[in-house]
Amino acid sequence: MRIRLRLRTIISLALVLLLALFGVTVGRAYLGEAVDRYAEHGPAGTLVDLNGVAQLRDAFNAGAGTPRLVLLLSPT
Repeated sequence: MRIRLRLRTIISLALVLLLALFGVTVGRAYLGEAVDRYAEHGPAGTLVDLNGVAQLRDAFNAGAGTPRLVLLLSPT
């Protein structure tokens, strides 16, 4: 009975250690990728005051292949 309990404890500790090692490895890889992505700065964005839907469509289509952010603000 004692040997079984001790073996189960050793296996449990080994599993916890293996999972912790896996977590550190994956975490380090993710953190390195995140730092690399945020370290790269692209061109500064500009704020454009649009006068119509056609102007919005043309500006949106002109930026194909790049990330775009459209903010619609209303005073109400």
